[in-house]
Amino acid sequence: MKTTTGALVGIAAALGAWAANAQPALQVPATPVAEQVDPTEAIPLVAPAPQLSGPAYDSRLKASLVSAQSFQGPLDGGWRLAGAGGSLYDLQLVDRNNGVVEGAWRDLSRAGAPAGSGFLDAVERDGAGVRLTFDGGKTATLSYGPNGWRGEMNGQPVTLTRRAP
Repeated sequence: MKTTTGALVGIAAALGAWAANAQPALQVPATPVAEQVDPTEAIPLVAPAPQLSGPAYDSRLKASLVSAQSFQGPLDGGWRLAGAGGSLYDLQLVDRNNGVVEGAWRDLSRAGAPAGSGFLDAVERDGAGVRLTFDGGKTATLSYGPNGWRGEMNGQPVTLTRRAP
């Protein structure tokens, strides 16, 4: 017990000597000084220059795109549903690669009409096929084969092809 008490007294003495030689803490002003900003000064709308340049920058962009696309499923993107008479609907699908597909449609024959676009009511996948229900109950059932997406919508033959963004 005497050894433990002696050790504690020694530690306390060392801490006291250290505290006596320690520098005082830096004092922070009570009220911070605000930076003066000119409210009439234009704010730059241009992003700062990239840290990488040339081939290194291009490589980084490509790697980022590949990484982002790895989280998307095969149906993600813009599509066009066409029948024998031409293009019928544009579809924008979001396929998060987790079995859930959502999207929106636009009737190309009713451009600008309030009822000419909306959200898909249902998207069901079955193996290499997909069933889209939208626009007041219209249903397109398509399957993927050597000639792309082919199927029917309300008894009429249709195709589904990727469209440019």
